[in-house]
Amino acid sequence: MALKRKRNDLDLKQKVKLIKEKETKPDMTKELSKKFKIGRSTISEILKNKSNILKIYENFDAKRNLDEIMWEWLKKASSMNLTLSGSILQEKVQHFAQQLSIDFKCSNG
Repeated sequence: MALKRKRNDLDLKQKVKLIKEKETKPDMTKELSKKFKIGRSTISEILKNKSNILKIYENFDAKRNLDEIMWEWLKKASSMNLTLSGSILQEKVQHFAQQLSIDFKCSNG
């Protein structure tokens, strides 16, 4: 009977790291399989979805930058004792999102 391997799900950051390592060393599938503790078929599946994974990662990173920019702006506005409403915050985040070319939709909840 074959040994059952423990299931190991990679997070988004690990998948991107695997993709980049595979690009620099194309014939290292076996080594990557051991390093990330996943099967070769899983590596193939990740590489098949490479463009989707990289797009999601870039979008995630851009939204994190938007959060940081908004936080800095909010601290600055608070230190100046500005009155901030929900609509002002939404307007400002839309402005920053547009500058960063991020498709972002605000909500009230």
